[in-house]
Amino acid sequence: MDDKVENVHKVGPFDVEDWCYRGEGAANIVLAYKGSDPFLVGKVLRIRKKSVDKQLVDKSKVICQPGKPILSEDEQKLWQNWPSVAEARSFESLLQAYARDVMGPLLGPELVDPGIIVYMSTEFLEKIACIVEHERPLSRRAESEIDSHSNSALLISDHSVFCLVGGPQRNIKTSFLSIAVEIKPKCGFLPNSDLIVAENFIKKIVPRYTMHQTLKHYEGKVKRLSQYSPLDLFSEDLERINQAVHHLFSVPQNNLRLFVGGTVIDTSTSDLDHEGVKWQVLNAALQGCMLHDDGIQPVEVLKELVSQSLHKTDVLKNLLAAQKLDIVDIEGSIHAYRKLSSREAMDSSHGRELSEDECKNFEFPDGMSLLQCIELVRNYLIAATAKDCSLMLTFQQVLDNEPENMDVKYHKIIFSSKAKHPFLLKVNFLDLDLKPLTKMHHYYQIDQKIVKAYLATLQTDIDQEGYSESFVISQDGQQA
Repeated sequence: MDDKVENVHKVGPFDVEDWCYRGEGAANIVLAYKGSDPFLVGKVLRIRKKSVDKQLVDKSKVICQPGKPILSEDEQKLWQNWPSVAEARSFESLLQAYARDVMGPLLGPELVDPGIIVYMSTEFLEKIACIVEHERPLSRRAESEIDSHSNSALLISDHSVFCLVGGPQRNIKTSFLSIAVEIKPKCGFLPNSDLIVAENFIKKIVPRYTMHQTLKHYEGKVKRLSQYSPLDLFSEDLERINQAVHHLFSVPQNNLRLFVGGTVIDTSTSDLDHEGVKWQVLNAALQGCMLHDDGIQPVEVLKELVSQSLHKTDVLKNLLAAQKLDIVDIEGSIHAYRKLSSREAMDSSHGRELSEDECKNFEFPDGMSLLQCIELVRNYLIAATAKDCSLMLTFQQVLDNEPENMDVKYHKIIFSSKAKHPFLLKVNFLDLDLKPLTKMHHYYQIDQKIVKAYLATLQTDIDQEGYSESFVISQDGQQA
């Protein structure tokens, strides 16, 4: 299958100065465009990274064979119901197809931007790597670097801004900068699988995010424990959503990022104890973005906008439904994965591969058929994407108080009780990457590590004569 892309654009070395560092995740680095090319205005470039560990780089080169599917044979079988995914011949076409064809129907196609594949020279990638290197976090620089031999990337709309000029909202009056809030909601439900072993029963009571905070704090990865609960955010109860949003703003860590006019606002002081400094920084950044009531701080308006947006739309309902495709937890899915991994040995004992008809009748131990194992593992990986993705809420205040006068075909209008004029709202999902099948054991190991760390801390609290306030959990999983 050829990877045909309708919109292909070559980014040459002379365009290097028109790109600036926006941020990065574990696998990709994101650059924002600041030039004047009409094709690139309002876009960001998502470039693949590679590990600085030479062994991992060499392993990657072995896997990526030109002209052949990027996925392993086992993964191709896993995703065979989506040929665009199973037969993808580059990382970019794989990411594009997975976001569009797998996650899009689950979350809403209009909320998922699969991007456009663009091709770049090695010279461009080498130069851009040098330019942005000093802006990257030290922790990221120690682990990874731009892959200058990738030659392609994904061009995606910059969802932190509104592009109103000449667009569908050309009749709307506004003179304010856009405000964008990027949230990583994380897992919004408590697992209830019978395959969770008795000693890990705490997983059915305490949110995964809360337990992971304990491990991160122990390892020195966070300075303050966040009181944020995904269960509150996904609750559909406005009061609990308000509480979740407040906790996200109070201790953002990597679960909340704020953009004003497309520029990232540094909220790193939020992880320290200087609360006054934090709110001063946020309010100063937001001051020119809205007209608000006297005596009201801009950040309070923004928090209300976020809560109202999540409460009045179905965006979190769809995300939660995708997360709940994981019906047996990693402790059940790992058994299915191990059975799939052992299938080759079992087939070899018969001297041949099983046909599709035989697969339907083939029973694994514990009553799981081959097809059931495939479905469990595949659904776990889809759910893992939904649990780890980001949600971007973008706002821009408009000067027209009459919604019926506004051309808002592609965006919603939302009101704040603390602001003088309504806001445009658009919602998009980000970071919808396919999770590798080969990392199933890693997912299981980190899960067990998180539970073990939390139980150890909880035991220490009990030994010190009673539970501390942070560990008192009600029946619906909320921290008391």
